[in-house]
Amino acid sequence: MKKLFRIIESQDWNIEDEGDSYRISKYSNAGEDFSFSISKGTLTEMKEAIIDYAEDFDAGEHAAFWVEHRNVAGTPQSIRELLDDADSIDKMLQELSEKLEEELK
Repeated sequence: MKKLFRIIESQDWNIEDEGDSYRISKYSNAGEDFSFSISKGTLTEMKEAIIDYAEDFDAGEHAAFWVEHRNVAGTPQSIRELLDDADSIDKMLQELSEKLEEELK
């Protein structure tokens, strides 16, 4: 597990133990405290859970969720900024996924 955690942290993500799961988080370019959780399991199971999450992430859906919260508690007002930020989150996830694939074959 240490290698998995080291890879996650090397990509500037944080990982926190939440009992039965781990919360993986990172601030986006627009300052969103973005996070997702994976269940505890074997190294392979957790690696695959992260890769699956990255593959399933929908930047458009993520931005659409935040549209109704624009200009509230630091959420950007601009729809363009929300879309760009969601795209940057997608890129962060893809980079993490690629690093895991590369280092945990």
